[in-house]
Amino acid sequence: MEMDYLSSVGIVAAVTFFPVLLGTTIGGLAGSLSGKRYLFSALAAGISSWLFVDLMADSAFLDVNMGFGGGLGQLALILLFVLGFATLAMGDEGFGRSSTPTLVTASLAATAIGLHSLGEGMVVASALAGRTGELLSESGAIAFILHKALEGLVLGTFLQSKSFMRDATLLASLVGAFAIFGAPLGYNSLLDSSYFFSLGAGGVLFIIWRTIPQALSGASSKAAVVMALLGTLSVYASALLHS
Repeated sequence: MEMDYLSSVGIVAAVTFFPVLLGTTIGGLAGSLSGKRYLFSALAAGISSWLFVDLMADSAFLDVNMGFGGGLGQLALILLFVLGFATLAMGDEGFGRSSTPTLVTASLAATAIGLHSLGEGMVVASALAGRTGELLSESGAIAFILHKALEGLVLGTFLQSKSFMRDATLLASLVGAFAIFGAPLGYNSLLDSSYFFSLGAGGVLFIIWRTIPQALSGASSKAAVVMALLGTLSVYASALLHS
């Protein structure tokens, strides 16, 4: 069933902002109340690792299956991947060190999530415009909402300040803004979403780089490994609902 443009944008905004806000709140509170932030950083690293592989697939594996014969399209995907990682890394004053994340770092992580949320906004809006139907199924919608909540949980591990809810709302709004921007592009089929998924893959690599040192800073490396595996499996479990 085809949906009108404004309703499509509204749905894209809702299914992005609210799950991300919920996940960010849970992730931040759990880390703060438990006193073991490193375990939730490990969980975030595991979630992000699966997201990275997922985004590589969404961007046609950066066309690596084409060898070096992909032409300018392949070159663009690779350059966007590098750009997504490098731009965020250069904006992070604590990059390369195991420093405590700041709101700037959290905002960069939200931008990383936002980059591929733009592509997801395109895909969802295209589905609502009547071109595809997978996301319109009940299981597909649940999978997408869980997926965004898990991304929010990743963002929650970057929050350290006392202005917790304000910062969580800010991060969720940033991610939502990217998705809203992508909605008209997908609804009107203006661009290929693969390029934004490529940017997003580079962005998620930045998150992995930033969460691993925090995960390894705690007392129990074995517990951190278990949490990382749980993070990976949680995204896998939510993805099963697509099938």
